[in-house]
Amino acid sequence: MTGRLAEAAIDAGAARDTSVGQAVAALGQDRADPASQAFAAALSGRLAAERGDRVAAARSFQRAVF
Repeated sequence: MTGRLAEAAIDAGAARDTSVGQAVAALGQDRADPASQAFAAALSGRLAAERGDRVAAARSFQRAVF
């Protein structure tokens, strides 16, 4: 649920809101759930892309896929 809410917030233009970044970070902390980690990595990539950090975005997207 957290991931979907963070995704909606990014879609709505709130990517620079610190609470969105905190939610994504919390989602990525679930070491027992690889799917949550992958989703968090993809969302982190979107956040980095919104900030204009292409290197961090690419790294995050690679973590999401691999």
